[in-house]
Amino acid sequence: MNLFACALRCLPHAIAVLVIAVFCLANTFQAHASAAVAPANELFIAMLQGQMVSIPLLLLPVGVSLIIPGWRQRLGGWFARPSCTFGAAMGAFLLLCAFSYTVLAAMDPAEDQLTVAMFKQLNGLQSAVIAFFICLLVPFVEELHFRGVLMQSLPVAIGLPFSALLFALAHGVNVYLFPLFLTGWMLGMLRLRTGSLLVSICAHAAFNTVSLLLTLLAS
Repeated sequence: MNLFACALRCLPHAIAVLVIAVFCLANTFQAHASAAVAPANELFIAMLQGQMVSIPLLLLPVGVSLIIPGWRQRLGGWFARPSCTFGAAMGAFLLLCAFSYTVLAAMDPAEDQLTVAMFKQLNGLQSAVIAFFICLLVPFVEELHFRGVLMQSLPVAIGLPFSALLFALAHGVNVYLFPLFLTGWMLGMLRLRTGSLLVSICAHAAFNTVSLLLTLLAS
């Protein structure tokens, strides 16, 4: 394989890592306190703008993959029919829900209160829009990025921990780093065991939904 072909093959991974570095820096040093007391409309616009920036960034390496012939041929496997039963998928869902509850119970309550304070300032329609991003669109896009691009063409011994670590770092260096690493590992295992991103996408969506509901109900 010549140098150009090797560089082209690694390009989606390189872009994915660069995007994660941007997310890590932004989420680590982001000032949350001022946002929590902002007017509801300003808070909603800020949260919406954040999603409008973050989602295209996460999709950037996916888009690059689509124009590289070798990659494009392998992308069909991302949405192959899962090789698991309904019971196994339900077990994965329950496991992630239990893990979500354990994480929320063990974490610093100040973080949860801040999240709730920001979310509860929104009106019904605004809450529904942000919940759509958190519970559906973001899990779909993140799975394409982390369990799709970052695990593609890498040996399992490298791809699984690599994607899990970068998944955690993308959310910032904070108290959630290790729990998010474990979550990323579990989602990666689902991807590998079922042979499809469909199960990890559904599990990720369930994880985010249950986490949000538990945080709101616990406040």
